[in-house]
Amino acid sequence: MLFCLESGGGCSNDESCNVSPTTKPIADPLLPIAVLSGFGVLATNDVNPYAGWHVVYVPYCDGGNFASDNVVDYPNGRVHHRGLANLSAAVDVLRDRFPAPEEISIAGTSAGGFGTFSGYGVVRIAYPDTPILVLNDSGPGLSNDGALARRERQKNLRSRDVVPPSCTKCGDQLAFLIDWWLERDELLRVGLFSYLEDWVIADSLDLSGQEYEELMRDVTSEIQGRHPDRFKRFLVAGVSHTILRGAGLSPDGLGTEGTYTMLAIDGTQLTDWIADLIVDGPRWQDLVDPDTP
Repeated sequence: MLFCLESGGGCSNDESCNVSPTTKPIADPLLPIAVLSGFGVLATNDVNPYAGWHVVYVPYCDGGNFASDNVVDYPNGRVHHRGLANLSAAVDVLRDRFPAPEEISIAGTSAGGFGTFSGYGVVRIAYPDTPILVLNDSGPGLSNDGALARRERQKNLRSRDVVPPSCTKCGDQLAFLIDWWLERDELLRVGLFSYLEDWVIADSLDLSGQEYEELMRDVTSEIQGRHPDRFKRFLVAGVSHTILRGAGLSPDGLGTEGTYTMLAIDGTQLTDWIADLIVDGPRWQDLVDPDTP
């Protein structure tokens, strides 16, 4: 069973929510499925490891990365940041349609990648004994302490309310919630994909590409060092953003630095890496490109 969290920009202040919106005003699950059915994680061809799987597709338009729980009256209009309620409703549908799946794969891209942090928790509560895989595409849970956007997200989205108090390192980086999960859940495996200098996420954190790469390497290496068998990375050189939709988006266009079916590190195709994440096979290795010059 594939529980797929839609991508889409986030917003957490009046400028990004109302003046020059960075998130979608309308979530329509039919359009993305129609567009992407031949590409990426929703493709029906044999190259895609998820071809033939049942899919619950979760749309997104509230700006809160599937973790928000607040209504904010910004100067230019009220915004219902209700990502957590929407996520919970989707899990209710999942339970109703698929009460006893053999395995659940939670996959999310960009905003949906960040949404896997709350998504795992809600799905685990609903399915306490089911093996869960998390495939996070370009939403690694990293933040910049000095960025105003981080403070705005904490205040207006209240997304940190979903973090358990016992996850003491989560106050530094949300990514450490993966560490917290893996210490407590033997039925969980987590795979993380990202371009090392992802221009979209780096910009949102007010970091240069090299600063973002350094942060990515430091935080994820710490987690991987503690859980080498159940947390593995596919971190590829480049500035593009996302891959599960079929191709990464770079400042130069779509797919200029690789596609879902062709991207590889050290001879291992991304699709083979995902296939072995699903079965815990030998091609699911921790793969990280060398440092960017």
